[in-house]
Amino acid sequence: MSLYTLYVQYAGRPPETKAFDKDVIIIGRDVGDIALFDPQVSGRHAEMRFASGKLVFRDLGSTNGSFTPNGERIYQPLELAIGQAVRVGQSILTVQHIDFPGAVQHRRTMFAHPGMARPAPPAPQAPF
Repeated sequence: MSLYTLYVQYAGRPPETKAFDKDVIIIGRDVGDIALFDPQVSGRHAEMRFASGKLVFRDLGSTNGSFTPNGERIYQPLELAIGQAVRVGQSILTVQHIDFPGAVQHRRTMFAHPGMARPAPPAPQAPF
């Protein structure tokens, strides 16, 4: 099970969905967990860190910076929510899923009263 999922829209390549199950990923030009192959991206451009159910984006002092979709440069760590995006070089990374550890799952268990009859088994199906 992944901790979070990102939709990555690359410059000049088809987009892809990437699921991560580790706490820290590195985003870079040619190497890292997400390699963007973009000359506007630094070798170790940024990181995403997952801790306590929060996903935080941090620029690692890149030359050209990282930006919000509306063009604001990201100087401080930025907590991301589902649907939020950041721009690194010409690529856009959008959060699709975040796993919230300890979150209450909306499930119900139903119990029958002792005197209630069991449901009838399904009718046999005709052979093909």
